[in-house]
Amino acid sequence: MRLPAYDRGLLRTECALGSAAVALLTAGALTDNWWMLGAGVWALIVTCLIDLLFFR
Repeated sequence: MRLPAYDRGLLRTECALGSAAVALLTAGALTDNWWMLGAGVWALIVTCLIDLLFFR
């Protein structure tokens, strides 16, 4: 089943945010940088909210 264009755009956004969250969390943990950890956590929260609200 093909997704509508709106859903494909949200799915791309969700994948980009998830990837950014992983990168920020990893970099923040390795360098002990609190603002990177905070940005990664917020990116992960937004990713989960997009998934919860639009794809469930």
